[in-house]
Amino acid sequence: ADIVLLDPEHPDFVGRSGDCWLDAWIFTVGRAAVRTVIAGGTTVVEDGRHKRRDVIEPRYKRVLAELAQR
Repeated sequence: ADIVLLDPEHPDFVGRSGDCWLDAWIFTVGRAAVRTVIAGGTTVVEDGRHKRRDVIEPRYKRVLAELAQR
């Protein structure tokens, strides 16, 4: 299963419910409210941090630098 769990305590969710809550996540809060992501039954994001961030981040930065030089 693929599941995204959001932080219901995020300030941008205060006073919102139903579709307004979903709209707030999509159009305002974005990834800042993501607490946990489960992909294919495996937890890949926990407490808002990707479990392989230490491997992914340097590669991401290198690709951005290469694209900026074009």
